[in-house]
Amino acid sequence: MFFSGGKSADATADAGYDYFDGGSGDDVLVLEGMPTRYTTTFDTSTGELTFTDKLPVEYGGEGTIRIKNIEKVSYFGPEGPFDLLVNVTGVSGDYSIQA
Repeated sequence: MFFSGGKSADATADAGYDYFDGGSGDDVLVLEGMPTRYTTTFDTSTGELTFTDKLPVEYGGEGTIRIKNIEKVSYFGPEGPFDLLVNVTGVSGDYSIQA
């Protein structure tokens, strides 16, 4: 996992996940697997996306990652890269995956 821009707060020890807030500007989060390896949810109350890696941590999985104010998520894997472009306004999210 690589994060470019904003602030990173590693909350793994306390809450069981990593948290990244991109703040203003263009930010990218890079995930190591294909999009199908992650369960992705959007919380309308916080404007945060959550990525839960289906690969167990003991086999190289990334666990759970929560993000906010990040404009692009890049996935890398044997069929990638793929980009998830994020456009969140208010409490609704607009997402698209591009190869």
